[in-house]
Amino acid sequence: MEIKHVGHTTVQLNPVVYILTMPFMFPKLQKNLVSVHRLAKYNSAFLEFHLDFFLIKDQATKKTIPKGPCRRGLYPLPADSPVKQANAVD
Repeated sequence: MEIKHVGHTTVQLNPVVYILTMPFMFPKLQKNLVSVHRLAKYNSAFLEFHLDFFLIKDQATKKTIPKGPCRRGLYPLPADSPVKQANAVD
């Protein structure tokens, strides 16, 4: 698949705004995919994946920030977390 842009963007997962560094923009892809590694690395967070849900936790406090479901084998970010348009670096 052709990569159109590489850049950075943010996603709001109340109450935290996460930075997504270097997301790849694929024009033909119908879903947004997030790099778990980059989400954890650039936001001092870690993720737990369970059979029916996932958690994003703060590394320092271990507090669960958002929690989301597993749907058909995927772990979508909560519906109230729109991803802003990425700032392209090309």
